[in-house]
Amino acid sequence: MADFTVTGDTSIDSSGANAGLGKIGKGFSSAAGVAVSAAKGMLTALAGVSTAIAGVGVAAVKYNANLEQYSTSFEVMTGSAEAAATVVADLKKMGASTPFEFEDLAKATQTLMSFGRSTQDAGKDLQMLGDISQGNAAKLETLTRAFGKMTSSGKVSLEDINMMIDSGFNPLQE
Repeated sequence: MADFTVTGDTSIDSSGANAGLGKIGKGFSSAAGVAVSAAKGMLTALAGVSTAIAGVGVAAVKYNANLEQYSTSFEVMTGSAEAAATVVADLKKMGASTPFEFEDLAKATQTLMSFGRSTQDAGKDLQMLGDISQGNAAKLETLTRAFGKMTSSGKVSLEDINMMIDSGFNPLQE
């Protein structure tokens, strides 16, 4: 029988395991970073939503304040709270069915009534002038002022015609 001896040296190379654990740690760290980023994004979105809600609230308060101011103004112009409420309701309805804002329509109606138009005539005139202005609030304002001047004076001046022409409507062709 042969007698022999085997000798050897054993050692464990842990570099592979350490590299793997390092990658796992980086993965957890990256995932945590993503989670923190997502949380920050959500907070930013929530802040944006709350700012938008606050903006809507401010706009609603401003709208109601303007509505109250116009209601009071029409009450003074018509001499009646009921007539003023009717004018405001008609303007709201017109604002909902046209490209004009309530405030634009209210200003135009005030202008027409300031030139002596009745509430019924002002409503008809406003519809006509709104059609002529083609949904442009600036043109509506100019046309309303020119039309009001013409109807109150009972005559047409070249200045009034030029104001209408500048707004895109030539009354000389009608």
